[in-house]
Amino acid sequence: MDIAARIATLYQQIEQIEAEGEVAAANTWISSFVVPKANGKHYTYYRLMEAAPKSNSSGKQGVAKDEILFGNCEESKI
Repeated sequence: MDIAARIATLYQQIEQIEAEGEVAAANTWISSFVVPKANGKHYTYYRLMEAAPKSNSSGKQGVAKDEILFGNCEESKI
């Protein structure tokens, strides 16, 4: 498959996804990490992240910033 066909396929997939409902803004993603505690529990945190806008002076991409932080606790299986 040539590059033009792959790009056309990607655009079709994007249209299908957008037709299914609300889509997150560009440069937005979900990050997760696990924090083990001494009592054997593991806390999983999820962050909705958004890339900071580019700086006008340097042109470098800014550091990602937290939008929302969610968490839950799970008992250790060990």
